[in-house]
Amino acid sequence: MIQNPKSYWQNVSEQPEWKNYILPRKNDADFDAEGFAEAQRLFYFFDKKSTVVDYGCGVGRVLKYVAERAGHVIGLDICDGFLDKARGLVKADNVEFLRAETYKDQEIADFVYCLMVMQHNDLLNQKIIIGHIKRILKEGGTAIVSFPRAESNYYQENETLHKFTADEVSYFGDQFTSFRIIEGNLPGYAGPAEGNNEYFLIATI
Repeated sequence: MIQNPKSYWQNVSEQPEWKNYILPRKNDADFDAEGFAEAQRLFYFFDKKSTVVDYGCGVGRVLKYVAERAGHVIGLDICDGFLDKARGLVKADNVEFLRAETYKDQEIADFVYCLMVMQHNDLLNQKIIIGHIKRILKEGGTAIVSFPRAESNYYQENETLHKFTADEVSYFGDQFTSFRIIEGNLPGYAGPAEGNNEYFLIATI
């Protein structure tokens, strides 16, 4: 796994082809459209009164559409370069972008989503992320966290990406009051013929 995620992603954010590290070989229109499609799937979990946290928000391509439906949205990331890009992309009064590791508020979110983050971290950082999400959630709040499935042939495990077994995902679910795991795909990442390539942990406090 990436030994220093903060340094790695800061370096990525400074590359001319930084988008290819997130969604390889996608043009700008597809990059944006897939952010919208992902946001649509999250709309069920919050409303105009909700405080929502995008944990690992990157450049904010999902968050900018979430912000249109939520009361207040907080984008957290470890990469200053991506946070700067997100501030340029999302111009909304109900949004703020902050460094994840310095964010100390607790029990403030009705809903937290964390997509395409866990696979790029080692076990220590994975535990830190899950613990942080748990502290951010209000009682009764819900979190969704994505994990590439170990059984998937779409992803190739390498030094920057880890695939997860169902038992590994359950371990993180056990940190919450209750949880369930469903299988599916992120928009644009795989077609129906390739099967389900993601586990989605849906957890509540």
